[in-house]
Amino acid sequence: MNLDRMDAPTWDRMTPDQREQFRAPATPEEYLGFLGWRVEVTTESGCTVRGIVGRSTGWRPCYLLLARRNCYGGSPAPKPVRIRRLYRVR
Repeated sequence: MNLDRMDAPTWDRMTPDQREQFRAPATPEEYLGFLGWRVEVTTESGCTVRGIVGRSTGWRPCYLLLARRNCYGGSPAPKPVRIRRLYRVR
């Protein structure tokens, strides 16, 4: 099935097994355990970004890097080379 044509009605018609085939982490598993933490991430290109690790609620969930705690969304978290835990966000 082509993901370009995926929409909510198509997703609703799929069985749980079919859904699991399409549901894949869009970001690396390195972010497991950092949900709700403010972190400093060093990427493969050498850039350092800071943000709060969140999780999207879409049909294909991924980890997000939120700029501030009052943000409603953010960009998908980049592939990290190193993650430094700064503090827990409440």
